[in-house]
Order: sequence, then C-alpha cells, then structure tokens
Amino acid sequence: MHGGCRVSRNLRSPVRAHKRGPTRENQSAKVRNALENLIAEGSLAPGSRLDEETLATQFGVSRTPVREALLQLASTGLVESRPRQSATVATLSVSAIIESFEFNVELESITARMAARRMTSEERATLDSLVKRMRRVVEQKDVDQYVVLNRDFHEKLYAASHNRYVHAQARSIFARLAPYRRQVLLRPGQLDVSQQQHERIAAAVQTGDVETADQAMREHTSLNDGSFLDVIGTIARGHDK
Repeated sequence: MHGGCRVSRNLRSPVRAHKRGPTRENQSAKVRNALENLIAEGSLAPGSRLDEETLATQFGVSRTPVREALLQLASTGLVESRPRQSATVATLSVSAIIESFEFNVELESITARMAARRMTSEERATLDSLVKRMRRVVEQKDVDQYVVLNRDFHEKLYAASHNRYVHAQARSIFARLAPYRRQVLLRPGQLDVSQQQHERIAAAVQTGDVETADQAMREHTSLNDGSFLDVIGTIARGHDK
C-alpha cells in the first residue's frame, strides 16, 4: 500500500476542452463546396482562372486549403490544373459535353427511381414547397434565381436516393454540366418547359411512381431536345474560332 501517495489536484480536476478553430480539412471543404456552387450556378464560367492567392483572400483562409480544394475539384473533372499555372474551370470539348450528358441522363434517372422508392414524408414536403417556389420564379422570368433553385431541386433528389455514391457522382456531373445547361435555360420559353418537367418528376417521386419518375427524368435530361442541340452547335462554332 502506498498510503502516502496523493494524486495531484491538477490531475484530479476535469480536463477542460480547448476551443479549436476550423481545421485545414474543414477549410478545404468550405472552399471546395463554395467553388463547386459558383461553377454550378454559372458564376464561374468554363475557362475562368482560379488564382490561389485571390481565392485565399476571398475565403479568408491560407493558400494550403485552397490548393487542396482545387486538387480535389481537379480529380472530379471540374477544374483543370497545370504545372506552374493557375487552375481554371474545366472547359469541355463538344464530344465530352455530349458524352457527359449521355451519362447524366442515366445517372439522373437512377436518382429519380431511388428517390421515388426512398423519399421520406419530410423530404416530400420540402420538395413540394420548392417546386411551388420554382413556379413563382418562372412567372417572374428570373433565370438566375431559377438556375439556383434548379440545382436545389436535383440536389434534393440526390439526397432522397439515400445512396452516398449516387449522390456524389450526380452532384459532380451536375456541377460540370451546369454552365452548358444554363445556356439551354436562356432560350425563350425554356423556363416554362423545364418547370413543367420538374413538376411531373416531383409528382411521380412524391407518389412513389418509379416508372413515371424514370420516364419524366429522361425526358427532362434528354439529348434529343432541339434547344440542347442548338446550344451544342453554338459551342462547336465557338471552339472552331
């Protein structure tokens, strides 16, 4: 027995947790998500220069998390990174755009089917509220706001798939194609067409109609739409200059 041994008062007192600032990983994720949003919303167009120092100042972080965020975005194809040069928002060739849209049709239809099977009552209510808000924005002919809500609509379906792999893949390709999709929405009357398609998708998903959800999503993302083909032609002519 070591009866004379006493535990130090400091050791017996509860350990106080120190407040920690945001970790580098959290800062990197913050920058990555912000850039992904800006690309998806069309605020950063294909070919836009992504200077590390400028972005670090903009987001209030050091250059290290910015560099890590750009590398992560480059791994998904959203950003192009070259040695000793600033990264840029990826510019897709015409063939790459078509191939990406082809893959997008299949992936979006998967998310629609999964959402129809798995969407919770709370998720249904949220989607319904969003679709009504989108209709009001269409009536106001606010393309910029519709672009934001359009992304939110698809994001809610990805989340409702309750499959993190599908969610991650769908989110990545949506952001990659967003600048080209936005050009389609700028065409006269296209907002109303898009919204009608969204409403059909939402109705099918909310009632658990898997087949209709799949068909409606395929119609919405189809490459056969004339407006899409016109945009592809415009992009092709721009590449030829």
